[in-house]
Amino acid sequence: MLRMMLDSHPRLMCGPELPWLTSDPELPSLETLTRYLGRGAAGAARCYTGVDAQTVALAARDFTDRILTAAARTHGKTRWAVKTPKLMLALPFLQQVFPDLRLIHVLRDGRDVALSTQRCAWRRLWMGDGMVRNSYTGALQRWVRWIERFEADCRQLGIQPHCCRFEQLVRSPAEVMRALLQRLDLRWSERVLSPQDHSHDVDPRPREGIAAFARRRHIDPTRALRWQHELTGAQRRATIRWAEATLARLGYPATSARAARTGER
Repeated sequence: MLRMMLDSHPRLMCGPELPWLTSDPELPSLETLTRYLGRGAAGAARCYTGVDAQTVALAARDFTDRILTAAARTHGKTRWAVKTPKLMLALPFLQQVFPDLRLIHVLRDGRDVALSTQRCAWRRLWMGDGMVRNSYTGALQRWVRWIERFEADCRQLGIQPHCCRFEQLVRSPAEVMRALLQRLDLRWSERVLSPQDHSHDVDPRPREGIAAFARRRHIDPTRALRWQHELTGAQRRATIRWAEATLARLGYPATSARAARTGER
């Protein structure tokens, strides 16, 4: 949803996800190629005088920028952004290739994330160092692991992301988007509040999130904190075991045992 809101701005293009940008267990990636060319046994940096890892990183930046700038210009826009969840696992690579990046962290209650993820058609989920079955517990564990790794990398690299909470976005979209656009040095535009009224490039493969948003045709505040009335008792117990500490640290409400009884089904 946020990517389509940003994509509605007259100066900014934020298109479909880029699964090829960073490491993926099933796809070739620019990150893997960049790492090999910069440090691999037969990479460009080892085979050519005057080529080092920084030279390769600049080439990777230019490669990405040429593709996305061409797409942005087609829409009459001058800047581009990328939304891809697994970028959370690639901050060292992103900082190397895009040292001036502006990082937006879209934070959503992990219980809602897990409920949404388990409904997808994926059988397995990429954890970053292996696969796990796509279930409520698996999705929740992935959420915790990705949050922890993202925060550790931000501390180590000295990156300060702009945090955009999903719950605040759907309830007060104008307030959240004004702060976000200011952080991105973009003027305010009412267009960002009506992404359903503007055209967007989309991944031609079936994408449940895009389809669901298109059906709703509006920014829906009921998408926040759905877990409070949808979690089963077993899911609540799994939450308390695997994610309660992380949820509390991030300021989310507790998963109460009493609600677990009324939610059992």
